Amino acid sequence: MSSPPIAVTLDDTVGKVKDLFASHSIRHMMVVEGGKLAGVLCEAELMRVVSPYIDSHVYSSRDLATLNQRVHQVMLRGTKRLPETASVLQAMKLFNVYSVCCIPVVDENDVPVGIVTRSNLIKFIQNAFSEELGSE
Repeated sequence: MSSPPIAVTLDDTVGKVKDLFASHSIRHMMVVEGGKLAGVLCEAELMRVVSPYIDSHVYSSRDLATLNQRVHQVMLRGTKRLPETASVLQAMKLFNVYSVCCIPVVDENDVPVGIVTRSNLIKFIQNAFSEELGSE
């Protein structure tokens, strides 16, 4: 799990999210409303709505307008989530059953405390096998 989570609000702009993805070297972000989880935004969804010409020298005002969209217009709602007491196996089951880019981890009040990604699970498995089989 990656913690503490980086989150944005429903009314933040896609441009702000794009900058946060770049500055924190992340690909998944939680969206909060009143401090509680409202959804997630993955880099793949962001790239679907941002003009591919944004970072080039041939962008137009229409391309720049894609950065002014609000997070609530592009985020994923109805997000599967895990309680902070969940096991790694529970996270793996969610990834296998649902096609999700990440799984937010929330406390008993639905406040985000972390996020689990496929990369987190791969690192966990690698470490488990490294300990069991010895480092290679």
